[in-house]
Amino acid sequence: GIRPPEESPLVGPQALVVRRIHEGALLHRWNLHYPQIAVKIQDRIISINGETSVEAMQREIKQPKVIIKFQRYPESFKLKLFKNGQRLGFRFERPPPGVNFDDVKLTQVLEEGALLEYNRAQVDAGRWHAVVLPDMRIVTANGITKDAHEISEELKRCEEVELEIMRAEQTMQTTMQVKNKIRMMAHLLPGRSGTGGAGGIASLFATGAAAGGGAGGSGGLDGNKGEGGEHFSDGEPSWRPAE
Repeated sequence: GIRPPEESPLVGPQALVVRRIHEGALLHRWNLHYPQIAVKIQDRIISINGETSVEAMQREIKQPKVIIKFQRYPESFKLKLFKNGQRLGFRFERPPPGVNFDDVKLTQVLEEGALLEYNRAQVDAGRWHAVVLPDMRIVTANGITKDAHEISEELKRCEEVELEIMRAEQTMQTTMQVKNKIRMMAHLLPGRSGTGGAGGIASLFATGAAAGGGAGGSGGLDGNKGEGGEHFSDGEPSWRPAE
């Protein structure tokens, strides 16, 4: 079954996430005209016609003319945690015996510990890009990298740790690319029907729920149902397309 969203005392920002850019639609054509600042999948929309709430942005994007402000979040970020007599405050997934990976998957942010305190500080400062969420990857711990077993051991024994975190959406994006290629191949096979026209600006996913991850948002646009995803990240650089 579907795991319910994880409860969290932290509230996330209001945003829409670009999940797909329809070929031939307005945003695709804008990207072709301005390739140096092209909008990409996973970019966030934080304002449409001056409106900043999810509900208002979903309403405004249907208007004949829209002015959209986008944000792009860094693929990875660094932070430092200090135990100070408490736990680090998160659970992670160790690789099985005989198998190793380059990174460690963070599976849960606990309700107490150094990480929750760190996350609270980022929320208070509006640094959404620096909040750590479940399913993100730990790629470096105190200089140890490309060895999940050693990273796991360092997390267990350290009193303070400098982490480099990779966003889960980078893995999600790879999965989406594979699915899109499969869909494209199926479209080309004889006797298979396509997926229909690609109207509208883009497929979007609404966020703005609690900051604990899991399913959230109030649904996508252009007939695409919203799915679970992250609720945090940074806002640099940002652009305001005029046309």
